Amino acid sequence: GDGINEFITTKKDNFALILINPSSKIYDVHKLVHDIRVNPKLVNVPILALIDSPNANFDRSIINDADEFMCKHHPCEDFVKRAKNLIKYHDFQNKCDLYSYEANHDFVTSLLNRRGLKRKIEELDNSFFPCYLYLFDIDNLKSVNDSSGHESGDKAIAIFGNVINNFSYNNIIARYGGDEFIFITNKLKNEKEALEFGEKISILYKKEAEKENINVSCSSGCSVFTSKKDLEDNLVKKTDKGLYKAKNVNKGHCIFLNE
Repeated sequence: GDGINEFITTKKDNFALILINPSSKIYDVHKLVHDIRVNPKLVNVPILALIDSPNANFDRSIINDADEFMCKHHPCEDFVKRAKNLIKYHDFQNKCDLYSYEANHDFVTSLLNRRGLKRKIEELDNSFFPCYLYLFDIDNLKSVNDSSGHESGDKAIAIFGNVINNFSYNNIIARYGGDEFIFITNKLKNEKEALEFGEKISILYKKEAEKENINVSCSSGCSVFTSKKDLEDNLVKKTDKGLYKAKNVNKGHCIFLNE
């Protein structure tokens, strides 16, 4: 691990391929591969295992850890061809992963966008339910855009994304559009806990925005969903009513609507 970190600090981020020798007695090959996979500069670099011969004595599971393997007795031309193909494939795969990520995530907040949210909900099974869904809306964002410019408005949106993303573990979070965000969780037990969480987000957001001298707050509506069909059919219908009430009666707070 330290050896790899030491090595990459002396190099530029232009690694195309990593060669390992599974039969090596100099280093722990499993640990080496693990350290490569968890290193952010190397995680997407393909690993080619070069074995001495088909009958060489080594832990065969190492081949599964690598992306490709070949015997050293192959002609040099074969090695070059295999290496080039492996690099091309990984480059293509990395681009596909990037395009897929960008297609399903919001540019400003890095949260799921509406398309990504739909796909995430499609992956749920009924063991996830019942769940609570919040529809958050940033208050006074138009005033911020008008008075301080859209850069400040984008910052206000990004701040909310950072605040809500602190609660992302095993939850579903998306920027639903404009200044609206959806948060879905199955970790709450009742209406009281649901309201407390909504209020907590409002307080945290206002506090973080004030640090940047941005005068905004957030309101939210919350509802409980009992099944996947209920969620798919009524994604924002229920919570939208609670949000509307919060915006017009109790701005900057959370309203729970149980219908």
